[in-house]
Amino acid sequence: MKRITLSAFILTVFLTPNLFASTVQTQHTVSNDAVQKCVSETCRDKFKTILKFAHNGNPSAQVLVATAYLTGDGLEQNSELSAKWLRRAVRQGSTKATWMLSNLYKDGIGVEQDTIKAENLLSRAVKREYGPALFQTAMQTFDMSSDSNKKEIELLERAKSVGYKPAIYLLAKMYETGTAIEKDSYKSAVLYNDLKFSDYKDSQHRLEIVKESAKKTSPSTYNKITNLDDDTEIITIVHQGFDYDLYLDYAIKTFRDERSIYDGKGGMSHIRGRTCGYSTGCRTKESRLDIAIFFGRH
Repeated sequence: MKRITLSAFILTVFLTPNLFASTVQTQHTVSNDAVQKCVSETCRDKFKTILKFAHNGNPSAQVLVATAYLTGDGLEQNSELSAKWLRRAVRQGSTKATWMLSNLYKDGIGVEQDTIKAENLLSRAVKREYGPALFQTAMQTFDMSSDSNKKEIELLERAKSVGYKPAIYLLAKMYETGTAIEKDSYKSAVLYNDLKFSDYKDSQHRLEIVKESAKKTSPSTYNKITNLDDDTEIITIVHQGFDYDLYLDYAIKTFRDERSIYDGKGGMSHIRGRTCGYSTGCRTKESRLDIAIFFGRH
């Protein structure tokens, strides 16, 4: 069985019900017995289409192709080709690819291990305020037993400000328990309240625990937490599950909408693969297709 271990690809903080565990899981194992999302011939055909967009310079398509090569889900597993496509996406200005490639260099997957390149790429993603990169950087030096985590907390706050859920959850837990930061039940409740709408981890349960604790110790704080519900419009969403084929259809539609930029016939250049990206005279929004949310809950 082929196995690839990626440090920090999925960053999950293990927290006990009452105290922080000191362990941060920073490994994602991709194996040939993993649950495959792309199992039909139709799905694999869609990747042939996505490959065409990747060849024409679409950075989001390049990241999707790189992910498929990395996992072997949709394309035959090939870590060298994964790294190749990530490098191309990095040249197009993809922050997601910059972060992913930093982890390949860190572990020597598909490339020769190079910790200096890994750190440089990670720093670039941090400067671009990319949530996973901010969180990963904070976790590399975070010491739960110390009060000297000013830089790390600042990074977590920055990750929170761009909506990165693991950072929001970790800060909520820190405020709840007073670990490495001053305890603040209301701030904790606000963060858990934000997360509960996406049903992230046990945020709803943690919010109730914080509320009940405040009810016993601080009626004024309890009232403020209770008022959070009064300021919220409740919208019920029924989760239908994730359909990978539909996601690929959406991705292809998105790439086709950007065809005038990436088909090699746009106003910027007639050279195949030359794009209108971060380094050229016009810009595109990488955020139109957020690949990461479909490859793990972040």
